[in-house]
Amino acid sequence: VGKCIFVALALQWGAAEGILVQVHQGSAAQDRQLADVRPGAAGGTSRREGNRTTDNRSVHQGGSLDGKLHGNGTRTYPNGDVFDGEFLHGEPSHGKWTFDNGDTYEGGWHRGNPHGNGKMTYANDDDIAVLQGFWRNGTVHGYGKMTHRNGDLFEGEFLYGEPSHGKWTFGNGDTYEGAWHRDRPHGNGK
Repeated sequence: VGKCIFVALALQWGAAEGILVQVHQGSAAQDRQLADVRPGAAGGTSRREGNRTTDNRSVHQGGSLDGKLHGNGTRTYPNGDVFDGEFLHGEPSHGKWTFDNGDTYEGGWHRGNPHGNGKMTYANDDDIAVLQGFWRNGTVHGYGKMTHRNGDLFEGEFLYGEPSHGKWTFGNGDTYEGAWHRDRPHGNGK
């Protein structure tokens, strides 16, 4: 028959403080929040689930690993932005970011910027409604589609956020296929 050992430890984690009680074999509970503590010296790996207020006053609901947001969760930022998705070692990795102005981005993130395949939907832009494709450091770079509110659609290659070569289908049905520079046809095209 196994032995159950109870150990109380003082815990300070971000803005959350309390008592962590080790129940048995590494499982633990604190104020109805679940925690997973691996046996070992202080400073070892720990996992948590629950609500947390970070140093910059963001509110995070979800998991953490070694004191950093990790796994599925939702973070609400002081400016009103909300990220709902996967966190990797404290940073948004993949999910939906809703900006305080109503714009949304769904897709990959890297170092605080849209990165990888993703889709930006603009709530209040007078010109662009949707921009989707491959994002690199916050801008579309590579293949993508840009849908305008007037019905225009550009499908093709983007270079640092700007259409560079592809097909523009205008709202009236006319098309232009070829190179683009500064939002205008450039060079040979048809």
